[in-house]
Amino acid sequence: MCRKYVIPKRGTEIKVETEVHWAEKDSMLKMSVPTAIKDAEYYGQIAYGRGKLPNDGSEVVAQKWTAVVSKKDNKALSCINNCIYGSDCKDGEMRLTLFRSPAYSAHSATDTKIDMPQDRYSARVDQGPRYFEFWFNAGKSAKRIKAVDRESLVKNEKLFALPFFPAGTGKKPKPFAILSDKTSQITAVKKAEKNNNIIIRLFEPTGKATSTTLKLPALRKTIKVNLGAFEIKTLSINPKTRKYKEVDLLEK
Repeated sequence: MCRKYVIPKRGTEIKVETEVHWAEKDSMLKMSVPTAIKDAEYYGQIAYGRGKLPNDGSEVVAQKWTAVVSKKDNKALSCINNCIYGSDCKDGEMRLTLFRSPAYSAHSATDTKIDMPQDRYSARVDQGPRYFEFWFNAGKSAKRIKAVDRESLVKNEKLFALPFFPAGTGKKPKPFAILSDKTSQITAVKKAEKNNNIIIRLFEPTGKATSTTLKLPALRKTIKVNLGAFEIKTLSINPKTRKYKEVDLLEK
């Protein structure tokens, strides 16, 4: 196992890079993160929202981030990942699941007994070299929870290069969409299914109602949007008339 800590020159976010060459069988490897938060609540990202997770040591699943939170002491430690789903928490200790290494299709069809032939090679899950990245940050609970969802989106939506080499003589295009606040998210921009309208889908990730302004410089259009707690709102915009309307997820 090789671990590297990346300490920032500015800010409080610490990156932990972990590389493991795993050859164990039927074994679970966890990365333990003890904290000083004893009355901890455990939260994690779920699809279009945030869920309160058990903090009794039970194995749970979450998406891009988890957080140990003390509302009493107004403290929180968040962990963003781009490679795992499982973890558990007990007594303020966050334990991130890296490996489980079970056998493929090893359960018996009639009972819960593990049925593995011992006279041959059997392939296992989670074998060989693996590379993990985690980003830890701490702060006041409300502020940390408000920021972590968009931070995790940035970490997981990687930039990619295109084999395209413009001459550089044209005009720099304006950004298509800008939100005025630092919390709300644009989760989709696409062409409508049944016409030439542009579909823009927005999401409020913190569980608190908010207002934001959606600016569309290319269309010279500004739209004020009110979002409820964890609300998904879809707008259909006509690029010619610049008129818009709210539609549902089926664009009706």
